[in-house]
Amino acid sequence: MLRFRMKGSEGDLYDVEAERYGDAVRITCTCEAGQRGIHCHHRLELLRGDVTALVSDNAADVTKLQALVEGTKLAACLVALTAAEVAQAAAKAERDRRMHAIDRLMQ
Repeated sequence: MLRFRMKGSEGDLYDVEAERYGDAVRITCTCEAGQRGIHCHHRLELLRGDVTALVSDNAADVTKLQALVEGTKLAACLVALTAAEVAQAAAKAERDRRMHAIDRLMQ
């Protein structure tokens, strides 16, 4: 089992634990969102290799975490999420360009 301590945006400390069971990975966090089983930034940051909020002295274990999820449905979902975020950013940029064009045309 891998364990991490993360600092939240308000300075609170949270514990993240990860373990693989066959093709499934269980990652828990003691933050409110993690306790409710909904989107938790602490888990996602670690899965993406972001150690900015990591306060425990085991940054090297983040690489182990990424290896732990390799080949699972979670890994595939992370790839799809990243692609969706790139598409969302591109769509927002295009929307902003179109809005500026409309602003210029209406002057």
